[in-house]
Amino acid sequence: MASPVTDGPSGAVSSSAGSSGAAGIPELPADATAEQKDLHWYRHVYQGDKMPQLTLRAVLMGGFLGMMMSAANLYTSLSIGWGFGIAITASVLSFVIWNFVVLTSGGRVSQMSVLENACMASCASAAGYSTGSTIATMFGALVLLQDPLPGQTTADIKTWEVVGATPVIVTLFTLCTGLMGVFLAIPMKRQMINHEQLPFPSGIAAAETLKSLYSQSAAALKKAYVLVTGLAAGLIIGLLRAGDDVLEKITWLKSAFTATGDLVRIPSEIPMKLINGLYPNMPRKMGEVAAAQPAGFAFEPSALLIAAGMIVGMRTSVSLILGSTILYCGVAPYLAEMDAKVIQGPAIKAFDEAWAKAKADTAGAEAAVLKAMEAKVTVELAGAAKASNAPAPTAEAIATAAKAAAAKLTAEEVGKMAEARQHELAAAAAAAAAKEAATKADYKPALKYDWAGGEIVLRTWALWGGTATMVFASLASVALQWKTLVRAFTGGGKSEGTANESAAMAKIEVPGVWMIMGMVPITIAMVWLQIQAFNVSWYAGVIAVVMSFVLSLVASRATGETDTTPIGAMGKVMQLAFAGLAPSNITANLASAGIAANSASSSADLLTDLKTGYLLGANPRKQFLAQFFGVFFGTVAIVPIWFLMVLTKEKLEKFGLPSTRAWEAVARVLVKGVKELPPSAITAIFIGAAVGCILPVMERLLPKYRKYMPSATGMGLAWVLSFQNSLSFLVGALIALAWVKLHKKSADDYNVPVASGLVAGESLMSAALAIIATVIGLIHG
Repeated sequence: MASPVTDGPSGAVSSSAGSSGAAGIPELPADATAEQKDLHWYRHVYQGDKMPQLTLRAVLMGGFLGMMMSAANLYTSLSIGWGFGIAITASVLSFVIWNFVVLTSGGRVSQMSVLENACMASCASAAGYSTGSTIATMFGALVLLQDPLPGQTTADIKTWEVVGATPVIVTLFTLCTGLMGVFLAIPMKRQMINHEQLPFPSGIAAAETLKSLYSQSAAALKKAYVLVTGLAAGLIIGLLRAGDDVLEKITWLKSAFTATGDLVRIPSEIPMKLINGLYPNMPRKMGEVAAAQPAGFAFEPSALLIAAGMIVGMRTSVSLILGSTILYCGVAPYLAEMDAKVIQGPAIKAFDEAWAKAKADTAGAEAAVLKAMEAKVTVELAGAAKASNAPAPTAEAIATAAKAAAAKLTAEEVGKMAEARQHELAAAAAAAAAKEAATKADYKPALKYDWAGGEIVLRTWALWGGTATMVFASLASVALQWKTLVRAFTGGGKSEGTANESAAMAKIEVPGVWMIMGMVPITIAMVWLQIQAFNVSWYAGVIAVVMSFVLSLVASRATGETDTTPIGAMGKVMQLAFAGLAPSNITANLASAGIAANSASSSADLLTDLKTGYLLGANPRKQFLAQFFGVFFGTVAIVPIWFLMVLTKEKLEKFGLPSTRAWEAVARVLVKGVKELPPSAITAIFIGAAVGCILPVMERLLPKYRKYMPSATGMGLAWVLSFQNSLSFLVGALIALAWVKLHKKSADDYNVPVASGLVAGESLMSAALAIIATVIGLIHG
């Protein structure tokens, strides 16, 4: 299921929490004790000794599928701030793959058992989901915080050279936090799953999917093939939506598109100018002004986003478009007008003066043309010298060649080049005037203006209100579940049956001593890593690990009860703590949040998989080992994929980065203080915090009307995403709604498989193209 990286709701699935009542299994009394529940499961459900489970082929298949899906999830996390569940998709793909293997082997290879597939899904889930939570957010934020040195651009900031985000640190951090979450889940399993029978709805969904697949019914096979068809369609759409930066590297693909006149190519976005009139005029061309285009107000024909809308449904999608409309059509125009009163007047005046001066200075323009020609000739001569191993060209040779090249230009060409140079000078003067006006007025612009391009960028401001809404909504939800917090610490007693049954159950459960054996070296490694990489004191490092255990308890219980993992809230709690433990240390602030987020997501992920195994009668110790192995597969895949996909800060900033920028923004504020923000952003934070607190309270007080209330997460995310993302979500939700109205049964059966296939297909293709383009760029320098 889909889940925002910021908060992690994965979509509720209605189903019974327990296994009682199934065919041939006696009902448990409503007041059954913990001991009775353990015995009932062991006697009537447990199948772990009757069929293969933790086999080499299950682990290898899970590792392979998880490694592929880790690339897809990293791409979606960077693009839209959402990660997608792995277990169900991996189970279906594994089932289809092994059916094909069995068929082509002539029966020499057996089909995986249902418990093998459950183990495979646990391994795939760990590899594809629980290892990458901090890659896009924490390490992405560290890269965003890196400013270019004088004379450099963001293209000069190499991802692998950023302090605190080098390959060794990323690898160790990802591996240790992923393993930490797996080991921290050990003491929670028997209490939350065996005794309290918490639902873990996604775990139930995965179990029901596997039961359906292994029933060998025609309906189950149709679902599997529909998902694979959706995957193929997503791969094709991802290929046809390849960006210009990718095509510049993959020349054969560019040639293929050119040969068709770009008729088959799907545009990255279709601009809409419907609300430009709401924004103040701004300099666009020499001596002219034009209405500004709010960046992101467009339609994005992305199967990934539309399919995500099909999964999350109308409530979240309507909340997204509602929040985005309020921002783009109400709040942002007001702020733009407010900014324009202070900035735009002086800027336009300076623009006109610079234009007049540049136009009158013909000789200066011609000199600028000659200088440009010298720069071009310098590059050409240097390249030729390097290719032939000749000495570098002299200044005289460059000047002579530049004059010769300039002499070949017609008067019209010189005029066009001079005008372009004049435009450049005027735009620079306008930007300088705007900055000077803002400084003199002691006023910080709320929105980012692209004077030459005629765009206004909203998200640099809006993310503050959106982040506040999401953070406080998550914290309010956890606070309202105070019983969850209490039960996380109280726990339950050890389950006991007859002596033989008790001993047998002890052999299949994960022993508590495993947690100690795992956490001791992990804690030492994490504390050492924090000291060496992030300049954290040893005691603060220990506190970070201890707090991660507490926060993982809370996050896992929230997942069990609501299918919502508040990853964002757990990270922000840790950031708040480290604002006091390590003041002014922004890398420590982000690292602490990364520890909490990744360990919490890993714990919740393992418990969800263990719920699936519990319902199928799997051996939990073997499932734990499958998840343990999966962390290694995921780390091996996700780290190189990250560095290949995001080579520089410039590459990173081409993604949407809603969650990454939220982490960066919170870190900046907590380290430097709110004085770094414009007053309007501070107001937005308070309003966002109020909205984030009020909506969950209203949902709790008025549960009957919850479906009519906007989602706090959706409203907050709308101010972090662009309008085009929200619009695509709404299109997907409307498609799903229309499908239900036209043919409810087929929609219930195939909506999620189709959407999941589309999401996986486009994200995998987009990630693969980005990696190929990066590799080609590295090879050719």
